[in-house]
Amino acid sequence: GGALRETIVNELKAHNLQPVPEFITKIIQVYDCKVARHGNMIVGKTGAGKSEAWKCLQRTLGKLHAQFPKEEHYAKVHVHTINPLALSNDEMYGCFDAATHEWQDGILARLMRNVCKDESLDQKWILF
Repeated sequence: GGALRETIVNELKAHNLQPVPEFITKIIQVYDCKVARHGNMIVGKTGAGKSEAWKCLQRTLGKLHAQFPKEEHYAKVHVHTINPLALSNDEMYGCFDAATHEWQDGILARLMRNVCKDESLDQKWILF
């Protein structure tokens, strides 16, 4: 809506970014996809604005939640970032220890468990 677009523009300006109409449209498209689905991917070339788009959307949703606390699509967003290139598959997902016959949870399983424990209405985003 109008409040979403206006807040996006204000957030871009506040961070010394130009409110280019095409970029604003992309941020709104990310928002629309996020509302419709539980998992989303933002893909594009280096320097295309992927990180700035989700960061702007995160800030925008927090500001809109403060303005419209009863609107369920506007909520404070907590971002948990994982760099999968810095982790082995076992570190990321977990592994079975043949010596002890025990499962060792990976970072993703531990993070998901902690995120799911939080029963607040705040949104929790896990970024890879």
